[in-house]
Amino acid sequence: MDLGTSIKLMRQYLILGFWFLIFSNLYSQDKDTIDSKLQLKGSVDIYWRNSFNGTPSSTSMVFDHNSFSLGWLSVGLSKEGKKTGFETNIAFGPRSHQFYGGGDNPLSFIRDFYLYWNITSKLKATAGITQPFIGYEADEPHENINYSGSYAYSFLPPASLAGLQFEYALDESWTLLAGAYNASTVLIDSDNSKHIGGQVIYSKGKASSIRLGVLAGKEPDESDVFIAELVADFDITKRLFLASNLLFQNQKFVDDSEADWYMFDLYGAYELKKNIKIGLRAECTADLDAALLGVVDNEIISLTATLNFQIESLKISPEIRYDTASKDSFLDKDMRGVSSDGHVMVGMMYVF
Repeated sequence: MDLGTSIKLMRQYLILGFWFLIFSNLYSQDKDTIDSKLQLKGSVDIYWRNSFNGTPSSTSMVFDHNSFSLGWLSVGLSKEGKKTGFETNIAFGPRSHQFYGGGDNPLSFIRDFYLYWNITSKLKATAGITQPFIGYEADEPHENINYSGSYAYSFLPPASLAGLQFEYALDESWTLLAGAYNASTVLIDSDNSKHIGGQVIYSKGKASSIRLGVLAGKEPDESDVFIAELVADFDITKRLFLASNLLFQNQKFVDDSEADWYMFDLYGAYELKKNIKIGLRAECTADLDAALLGVVDNEIISLTATLNFQIESLKISPEIRYDTASKDSFLDKDMRGVSSDGHVMVGMMYVF
């Protein structure tokens, strides 16, 4: 049985299971529901960046040089009931254009658009467009310890996943997630290429967890994609937080050629005093088949340090970053290839 057939069968089983659970639980629903209010949230961010090379950045977002630039305006609505609810988030600006497509597509500004149902106290079903479970860094810049994005975040294919997924809590520590999705690069999948994926999560407390996830399937260009990820994050002390992210991707094309890349990220955050934190990120990237920066057998080391000031709902993040590669992978101001890049910048984010 080939990968495409397996994915199709898994998707059918998940959908059948979903409807079975719907009908089996219709008679056990509580009549009492929570009439919660509609919740509005959002964020806006801008930045100033000065490149060491005088050029735009290779990673997210579309970082300009020596310019005050827009990030995005992100706005969301949500409502939570006793057993059901929904959430939708839309975004406008260069950050949205980079990750969600922009252009004339009316769906290109949608970040999330999903419904969920807490079928039991342990089982939750979600249907619609959601943020992918693969990936460590958040789309919202104020949720990250660094303002600029890593290579793992910037080049990870699924910005959003459209599909059906289930989360099941085995106990207080262990959770299983499984789902069937459209291809990772599209929201409406007219050519029927599908992905399946899942995650095993072990958590202890609010900020300590280990997560193992996989996502596999066929893209619209008929290539087969496989992604595996291991994430671990821990509160070492009340002030010190550490996390790591190991990511591997393989893509096999119709001409039988393949492209592999893997990344390892190490994160650290330390609270200097109330509302002031320093965040560090070290990343090693192996771009073996020129899938990312167009250079074969390339290795990239990236180091980032960010200072975060919180003033009520405003977050200000001065940052310095340095990237170096084993081969000429970046451009200088004269458009010549060089082996290093970096920046100093300030990101400003407001959350409402």
